[in-house]
Amino acid sequence: ITAKSIKYDWTGTQTISAAGQTFACDAIEFEDGGDYSGFFEYYFTVDGVDGEFTKEELEAYITEHWSETEPVSGKVWVRQTVTDGEVVIAGSSRIFTTGAPKTELTVAINCEENAEYGNVNFGFEVKRGSSDERTRTEVRISGGKLEEEVTFAGDSSELTAFINGLGAGEYRLRVSVAESSQSAYFVRGDCDYKLIIAKKKVELPTLKEGITYNGEVIYFKDCIEGYDDSIMTILGESDGGIDSGTDWREQGYYTKIRLLDGDNYEFGEGVSEYEYNWHIGKFIITEAMWNKSGKEGAYLDLPDWVKGLLRDSKVLKLEYSYYLDQYSAALESVEFVKGGTYYVEAKLSGSAASNFAFENGSEEDGVQTSAKTLYTVPKGGGAGEFFEDIGEFVKGNYWVVIVIGIGLLLLILIIVLISRRRRRADDDYYDDDYDDDDDDEDEDYDDDY
Repeated sequence: ITAKSIKYDWTGTQTISAAGQTFACDAIEFEDGGDYSGFFEYYFTVDGVDGEFTKEELEAYITEHWSETEPVSGKVWVRQTVTDGEVVIAGSSRIFTTGAPKTELTVAINCEENAEYGNVNFGFEVKRGSSDERTRTEVRISGGKLEEEVTFAGDSSELTAFINGLGAGEYRLRVSVAESSQSAYFVRGDCDYKLIIAKKKVELPTLKEGITYNGEVIYFKDCIEGYDDSIMTILGESDGGIDSGTDWREQGYYTKIRLLDGDNYEFGEGVSEYEYNWHIGKFIITEAMWNKSGKEGAYLDLPDWVKGLLRDSKVLKLEYSYYLDQYSAALESVEFVKGGTYYVEAKLSGSAASNFAFENGSEEDGVQTSAKTLYTVPKGGGAGEFFEDIGEFVKGNYWVVIVIGIGLLLLILIIVLISRRRRRADDDYYDDDYDDDDDDEDEDYDDDY
């Protein structure tokens, strides 16, 4: 009695699990449907590699050497293991492979290393040699302020527009072969990209110089340069800030500027909000503002808006005091003598006085006092000044003028009377002399004739 020869074919399937993948491999099935597993075994050979592998050894080899662009190929063998049994199983083999090699696609993400919000300039390429294969891919974007992952076809214009419009943040871009192309093409495993978009740097507005009290409301917005209300806002009183001021304050004013979109913009200091301590300077009354051309005293030539404040003495009051020298007491009354010299000082008081300061002056109890300045009463000159002096003399000495006037009138009358008397005497003398001469001439004439 000889061993029975068992017929089989390679119509069955077994699996090989390796490299995170599952590969199909042929297996035998017996014609009579019997279980002869105890009489045979499978072993494997790999193309280009000497020796044989058990299934476990093959799985380890595939894990180390396999890729979709470099599959592992070989043969699966069957052989009888029990030689003195009642069956005979002939040895044979079939070819196996871990898959057909896939074409490798080269993915290139082009973006500035220091991309900034609003200026990302994103570019995307998928190449197979010189061929553009973007149509075979899809791009999934996550991270940043995105609530969920967003997917785009690799060749869509919407992809570029979407990425160029992303807000500041860190994003993950994953490029893969589209499902319909999965069997024929492959994107390399390094298809994950990190895209960092920085906040857009904004220059911090700067304070202008020379902000001084002018009697009106001074708005902070007018006191800075570089302010852009399309991306910034000034925190006013409703936001707990101060957006304007009127008076001088020793501590100044505190005003905040905030970027409207702090998620995508930042000031150069890396912050989205900045507080300014700005000051309204006092209005300085200088020595050059003294007008000393008048003969009735010196005065300050101040701007019209200051004169407007002076209309209400409770708000602002201006007073002048005169002195004979730097150290004497103020004069109670002053009569300005031409050419005379005095010292004059000005004082400002009232609720608004603290907003002013005199050049080289002083302050005490809210009253601003100027330094004493020398004033010389002008002497004048010319015909106008001569007649003006006469007028002043008349006003101050009118009884003397009356007496002198009467005396002049009497003198003129005496001169007139003397003149008339003298004229009469001359007339009488002339008449007598004329008659004598006439008679002599007649006699001479007769003799000559």
